[in-house]
Amino acid sequence: MKKVITLPLSLLFVFLLTGFQSRPMKEYCNERYAFCVPYPDAFTGQGEAGNGDGQTFLSKDKQAEILAYGEMAIEEISENLTDVYQNAASHLNVSYKVVKPDWFVISGLNKEGKIVYRKTVKKKIHYAGDENEDTFIYQTLMITYPQSQQRIYGSYCGLISKSLSK
Repeated sequence: MKKVITLPLSLLFVFLLTGFQSRPMKEYCNERYAFCVPYPDAFTGQGEAGNGDGQTFLSKDKQAEILAYGEMAIEEISENLTDVYQNAASHLNVSYKVVKPDWFVISGLNKEGKIVYRKTVKKKIHYAGDENEDTFIYQTLMITYPQSQQRIYGSYCGLISKSLSK
């Protein structure tokens, strides 16, 4: 009997993981911070920030939000990756985390009770105007959505975890 129950649950899990990924996707590319990320075509971009740092995408019902952005990693005058992680975690009731020397993934509930899933990567890129040396930057992709929409957006988290690869 256990095998009968396990197989359908396994199939459901695989369906949920792949269900969102099989939906039509678009790609957002950020020239300033040298990254591209997938996002669902049902989301609407709100326009890139004036300084080129990134963009916010909203679902049709405006309940789910995807943020894709970059920022400079000048550790002598700002936060290092550990500080960035601790700051992100301080705003969540953390339920999942993976922290590596040059990236982290974190998930949990924010103060509004929404699910937040975030990946931030520290990379060295050839930054615009920096002809002689590479520059360290942080690239971040994050989705926030109501717990009631976990079935809809949960599998997008898998795409986030695979994005912004080193």
